[in-house]
Amino acid sequence: MTKESSDVLVIAIDYGTTYTGVAYGHSTGLRNRARPNIQCIDDWPGQPGNASNQKVPSEVAYSNGFEWGNKIQQKSHRVAWTKLLLDETQKEKREMLMRDLELERSHTLSEKSHNDLIKEPVDIISDFLGGVRKHVETALEIRFGSILRNLRREVVITVPAVWSDKAKNQTYKAVCNAGFNTEKISMITEPEAAAIYALRELEDGPFNNIKSGDHFVVCDAGGGTVDIITYRVDSVEPAFVIKEAVVGTGDQCGAIFIDRAFRSWLRRKLGPEKFGMIRGEWLRPGSRMMKDFEEVKRSFEGDSIMAGVAMPPEIGRDDDETLDIIDGEMRLDSDDLRQIFDPSVNRVLTLIDSQVEAVSAQNAVIKYILVAGGFGKSMYLLQRIKERYLSKKIEVIRPSNPWSAVVRGAVMEKLDPAGNSLVQLRMCRRHYGASLSQPFDASKHAGLSDKSIFLEERTGIRFVKGCMKWLLSKGDSLQSSKPVTTEFKISQALISGLKKTFDVKILAWDANDPPTRETEGLEQVCVLKINLTELPPEAPPSPSKTIEESMRALTCKVEIKIEGSMLEFRVLVAEKECCKVLARDA
Repeated sequence: MTKESSDVLVIAIDYGTTYTGVAYGHSTGLRNRARPNIQCIDDWPGQPGNASNQKVPSEVAYSNGFEWGNKIQQKSHRVAWTKLLLDETQKEKREMLMRDLELERSHTLSEKSHNDLIKEPVDIISDFLGGVRKHVETALEIRFGSILRNLRREVVITVPAVWSDKAKNQTYKAVCNAGFNTEKISMITEPEAAAIYALRELEDGPFNNIKSGDHFVVCDAGGGTVDIITYRVDSVEPAFVIKEAVVGTGDQCGAIFIDRAFRSWLRRKLGPEKFGMIRGEWLRPGSRMMKDFEEVKRSFEGDSIMAGVAMPPEIGRDDDETLDIIDGEMRLDSDDLRQIFDPSVNRVLTLIDSQVEAVSAQNAVIKYILVAGGFGKSMYLLQRIKERYLSKKIEVIRPSNPWSAVVRGAVMEKLDPAGNSLVQLRMCRRHYGASLSQPFDASKHAGLSDKSIFLEERTGIRFVKGCMKWLLSKGDSLQSSKPVTTEFKISQALISGLKKTFDVKILAWDANDPPTRETEGLEQVCVLKINLTELPPEAPPSPSKTIEESMRALTCKVEIKIEGSMLEFRVLVAEKECCKVLARDA
């Protein structure tokens, strides 16, 4: 075979709260096709019989040696929903969920059991992804044979759009520690990947009449997180290009919150005493009761239904018509299921409403709503969305393969034949700023505590630390091909032993009005290590100069551009690059 070093194998990983998917595609011969040939890994270890599944459970166990995915034994203590522990900004909701879904006393991810775990969440995820990587390697060797060694690899990780930069960094770290040691690892948000897949798939169908200026909402409803983003079609020809129209939104209200609602419903139905008799293993993922409920959850469409969910022997041994327990099963009708579904479904509708209203405020209208993700497979969710927006004449579409739309779209993005991103403009979801020290000014800094002020010993000048200079605001536009340019100033002493390096923290703020100084609620994104060793030093001041003249203010030009779902910061002083950091390098 001829040399194929220019050919690329793209491997996409969609690490989800409940399930994980992997897809791949390669560029060999792509120039002769309109679409890349994308394959999902569907032969995961431990699948029963001849079953084929596009995803594997995001679970591990350590009680009987290391086990992961479908291979975990029924009696092993499973560690599930680890993804929820990565985003500290969702701590309250995470703790609430963990309390309500405490499955076993020893190894579930409640706060208590989390503290009892012998590993940190990022290490647990690394172990799981290590098992995934080994299986993927085997599958690729079978698929490509000797060609595999000639393919340059790229790995793309999908992440929720609502995630903090720290959570993205933790995910990146877990993937690297799992052994995905490639020269290029990138990230893409899950709703953006879903949009790319849906648009590419539907170009010849419902979207053949789409035109410039049209708006559409992407609802990526997963196991834990629901992400909502609205796009505006910027152009159709010669290239199809979309831009984020308003700041996206999202929440933790995915499919596992329906499991939580089922547990709460069951507690109310049985009463505290009977509910307390249920052993932990009956409530954990993979138990017969939860498998039965999973089937009910997938089949419920909102119409009249009578479904059965297996009860443990201590509850279902005898029929009890007052509790609707017959033949060892709890019977649920449509009203019961609506009670269980509606808290999550209503939250999704509220999130979509906020996007529709934001677009309406721009004197525009939504033409389509695209629904993807594991929770997006729910016919009840789909019907509720259709009913909600019928009067607005918004068409609701679910592409084929909604469960794997995200991971397929991630591969498509990297294998675009033209090498261009479909999404050319994104809206900044947070405020980003630099924490700086400024010379003390009594007119500005009066009343600050002594802890906020320090003395620069070499010059005797007092400084105030933790002053925020905001570089990006929530809602700012970020173009794929053009960085945002801004600046801040740092003070450098003009004396012997000239300071040549400065560490500047980049912090993020989620609320609308960012603070002027460091405060609780700010999240550190990364540190800019500014190196001035190659800049020409200023002459030291003469004794006649005032103490303020012993300092110089250096203007740092900052270029910020988006790389996948991460931000890259490049600092230039006197047109010389002094620092370049990707947010994941925090």
